[in-house]
Amino acid sequence: MNDLTSTGAIRIVFEEQELLDAAVSQYKLAAEAFCSALPDTPHILLVEDDPTIVAVMERTIGTLGNVLWAKDGKEAVEFLRRYAIDIIFADSVGLPAVPLLQEMAPDTRIVVVSGKPAPEVLPEGVYRWIRKPFDYKEIRQIVQDHIDLEYEKE
Repeated sequence: MNDLTSTGAIRIVFEEQELLDAAVSQYKLAAEAFCSALPDTPHILLVEDDPTIVAVMERTIGTLGNVLWAKDGKEAVEFLRRYAIDIIFADSVGLPAVPLLQEMAPDTRIVVVSGKPAPEVLPEGVYRWIRKPFDYKEIRQIVQDHIDLEYEKE
């Protein structure tokens, strides 16, 4: 009886992960299509491994630009190869890729969103460091400031 319950629990977790992976794939396809359809709005890349944080961030800044999601630094590099990204919000999974991301797109603003406190000196290429839990207004303001500087002057 215990084995059956254990197997059932594992099966449920596995099925939930499959659903999550399918939803992530559909999200990425839709976001890429949206990004291509609206090239004159900011492209914002979230490098985050927690889908809950991604959902909160997208609700926070989704009306200000095209939001793409990379689950790690490797995926972030792939997005930068395909799109001109204006702002990157990266958590700790994206932090190791910051030097390469900055090299690939030196004009892109990189904002670290982490549960860890900011170091005394920000890593090279990092524009801002925001500590989790973050203030939604601060996140929106970073995007709005970029829009005001880059898109309003045209």
